[in-house]
Amino acid sequence: MSRPIRNRGKTKRADGFIEPENGPTEYREWLRWREVCNGILRVDCEIDSDFAQILLPEIEEVRRSKHKEVKVHIDSCGGSVHDALAIYDSLISLVDGGVQVWAIGEGWVASAAAQIVMQAGTLRLSWPNTKFLIHEVRRWTFFAEEKASDLKDEAAEYEKVSKQIFEIMSKRCGHPVDEIKKLVERRDVYMTAQEAQAWGLIDQVMPIGQ
Repeated sequence: MSRPIRNRGKTKRADGFIEPENGPTEYREWLRWREVCNGILRVDCEIDSDFAQILLPEIEEVRRSKHKEVKVHIDSCGGSVHDALAIYDSLISLVDGGVQVWAIGEGWVASAAAQIVMQAGTLRLSWPNTKFLIHEVRRWTFFAEEKASDLKDEAAEYEKVSKQIFEIMSKRCGHPVDEIKKLVERRDVYMTAQEAQAWGLIDQVMPIGQ
């Protein structure tokens, strides 16, 4: 996925953008960029380095446009915690700059990576039928294809990243780090939107139609 080209197509809008005419892929890219220009960001796929290279510039564009309110729609199976932390830091920098960030869970908000992005919101919202999943950082994301001599360093990095994530969740959700660690240790924890609100993972479940 890449940023839509502004000068492709024939139909020029009043705001200077030119509508695409070369098929659905280009239209989706154009539509995504239109949303960014209106302060709407989407985490709608696996979070990895390729996606981070798309979303991080979009966050910078939102900052440059001086939006006072940004909505981040999250429907993701999770992914790389390192890339999720980079996204989290960028969103928090918006908050520190006085921007209200609405994190909106819709559909599926799963794994440590997606949950970290969710916690960046000054207001964490969800639709009634959104499902949530939290679990510990998957060890295979650290130990895959590593030599035996590297395992000690990788284990130390795993512990540091896990601690980072638990501390972020503890700060936003109101549970001690040890309690969160025990909850997710070697198990997946599924929650409905209502259960996620009760646990502190989100602030509010939005009624349908809002």
